[in-house]
Amino acid sequence: MRVGKQMVNKTAKGVLVSYSGYPYTPSSLMPDNGLANLAGSLKREGHEVLILDFGTVNIIRKLYPQPVSEKIRPIYKKISEGGKPTFSDKVKIYYLNVELERYQKKQVEVMARHIDKIAKEFGADFVGLKLWNGDGFSGSISIAKYLKKANPRIKIFAGGPHADLFKELIMKKTPYIDVIAYGEGEDIICRLAGYAAGERIDLSEVPNVIYRDEYGEIKINRMELITGLNSLPEPLYDDDVYPSMVGNQKIKIITFDESRGCPFGCYYCAQPPKSGHYTRTKSPEKIIREISHIMERYGINVFRYAGSSTPGKLMVDVAKILKEKGIKVMYSSFAEANLLHDEEEMRFLKDSGLVSLFFGIESGSQRMLDSVHKCLKVEVLKKSLKTSRKSGIYTVGSLIYPLPGETPETREETLRFLEETKPNSVPVQFAGLYPGTPWFSDPQKYGFQVNRDKYPEKIMDYKIKLLFPPAMWKDPGYKIDGKRFKKFAKETMRMIKDIENIGVLTDISDDQFLMAAFAGMTPKEFRDKNREYFFTGDYEKIAETVAKINENISKFSSLNAN
Repeated sequence: MRVGKQMVNKTAKGVLVSYSGYPYTPSSLMPDNGLANLAGSLKREGHEVLILDFGTVNIIRKLYPQPVSEKIRPIYKKISEGGKPTFSDKVKIYYLNVELERYQKKQVEVMARHIDKIAKEFGADFVGLKLWNGDGFSGSISIAKYLKKANPRIKIFAGGPHADLFKELIMKKTPYIDVIAYGEGEDIICRLAGYAAGERIDLSEVPNVIYRDEYGEIKINRMELITGLNSLPEPLYDDDVYPSMVGNQKIKIITFDESRGCPFGCYYCAQPPKSGHYTRTKSPEKIIREISHIMERYGINVFRYAGSSTPGKLMVDVAKILKEKGIKVMYSSFAEANLLHDEEEMRFLKDSGLVSLFFGIESGSQRMLDSVHKCLKVEVLKKSLKTSRKSGIYTVGSLIYPLPGETPETREETLRFLEETKPNSVPVQFAGLYPGTPWFSDPQKYGFQVNRDKYPEKIMDYKIKLLFPPAMWKDPGYKIDGKRFKKFAKETMRMIKDIENIGVLTDISDDQFLMAAFAGMTPKEFRDKNREYFFTGDYEKIAETVAKINENISKFSSLNAN
């Protein structure tokens, strides 16, 4: 599938909405590049578009009432200083969480009325909802219900991460969504806009969509990938299109697509089913044009690559042009150790403005890496991490722990690996089971026990409980090596503690390192302060931090404008 300028028959007006629930990390406040990409495609085809992104500073105040915030702060302070919560503390947290959930549900109703008002004023022919997990999913379904009842003629489309995972199950759950788009949406949203405007479009001929036919039967069309990424238009972050970009509602670090797809096929990963099993890239020249466009139009010289498997050669080729043209930027990226471990290349990337790399370590045990089809040798991974750190790049390496099949020996191997390589930060998460992955296709083979028929619908509504540590979350409904959720979640928490004890920071991502730098904080200080701010709903401190980050990004960008 190729994306390019097409003949416009009927133009439409569309409102794109992203509500992901309470933004419980600073990363949730970054601009939504997916919606900005869709807006760019719609605008090029002659359609009018408005983005309503609720991942903002103001949403924190709306979703976290001050009385709950004040009650939770002393409990958080006690826990953060190493104290154990008493039974009384846990009871308070439980009831505060119930109060918070009720309050947020009411706020979603207010939000739905607001979206309906805006859509009517805008004269929208369609509303496109980006579906996230947890409260973002249940909230978006509530919004769809309200909009459809308030205005039956309007078309409701849905896409996003949850659409890629759960596809037709979402359509079965709600009658209020007309079409679900999965996979890549830049071309599809333009076809759906024409459909909403009244063009005679046969949905059976549109790839990447799920819909009900005239008999009410759910149909799933074939998936097509965009083969020519260079044909994609620039994303739109204009104030009149994306009003959340005005002022300090968003952290102004831009994420943009330089590549899509991944050739490695790790058993746990849901990325290849969405974006393909081979890597497609924009040309270095196209990437430079996009960087220059963002700098000139929006005054932002700070970005993050979006690709899940950014080729090292592509990064180096772009870095060469940045250096040749004297373009001053600061950026971070995901990195594949197989593709990026040369010392000279790393130093060159650092000189071009790269400040942080995120490696998927997953495990320091070769046996465990082989068990998840990581296609990576421990020695190569060691070299990449050490070279990255030696080059002065803030090196992040994520772990999945426990993986199925873990033993005390593999755990010890991972800790020794981390002691030797000493990445700057190691985010740790337990093994997640996602539809579309090899793990889910044959769970028993890979050490999971799950009811495959009931699990997807159960996990589709799964809510992360903000006020509780992971071990106290609701059981998602699967076991690892016979261990229930609470047991393996506690193992994750113990691993985090042991990693901190060997002097390695946990839970700072590459984009948050960028934020910390512009906030004038060390990564640890930034992590600890923002854990407190977001956990306790401290709106004023979050607003202050975001404003400072944006002020310093603006200064950096102004000093380095071409």
